[in-house]
Amino acid sequence: VTGVQTCALPIFIPNAKLDAWIKSVGEQVATYVRIQGARRGEEFHSIVEDYLKNAPLTKYKKLLPKALFEQAKPLLDQITDVKTQEEVLWSDELKVAGRVDCIASYAGTPSVIDFKTASKPKDEDDIQNYFQQATCYSLMYQERTGIEVPQIVVLISCESGDIQVYVKNRDAYIDKLKETLDQYHAQREIANDIHVG
Repeated sequence: VTGVQTCALPIFIPNAKLDAWIKSVGEQVATYVRIQGARRGEEFHSIVEDYLKNAPLTKYKKLLPKALFEQAKPLLDQITDVKTQEEVLWSDELKVAGRVDCIASYAGTPSVIDFKTASKPKDEDDIQNYFQQATCYSLMYQERTGIEVPQIVVLISCESGDIQVYVKNRDAYIDKLKETLDQYHAQREIANDIHVG
């Protein structure tokens, strides 16, 4: 898609607590933890995707992703009328693209649903980037299809045994998302200028 950049919003949005943690444990440990978290999350996503498609789950053998899925199942069972999973979306207006986890009804309301895993529960103040990311998917989906999906849901299954679900209205995050994207595009332009120069 011409003029559209892939944007990983959770990586781009500054997070002072995360930066302090990386500084305290060192880049090598932080990289290891991120890789392990990514692997855990990928397998969890695959199980959830197959579950929502009513596909067999027998191929999944790793204990941790299966446990994270099992504890999330009561919340996953509130998902119905799945419109799409793992679909690439883009926006000519926002000039970003990304892959949405799920667009479906959650507790009866059409929603963009983002599945996350974590070691322990997250403070809501620390995951504003998740809400911006889900808002971005909602706006991209609307631009592509003409269908408005104003509710966003972030479901986090934690190794600690906790499960968190945040249900929000995307309209509360649009202005902040656009501000974040303006910063993102400005930084990319600076980087491109430096690279070209």
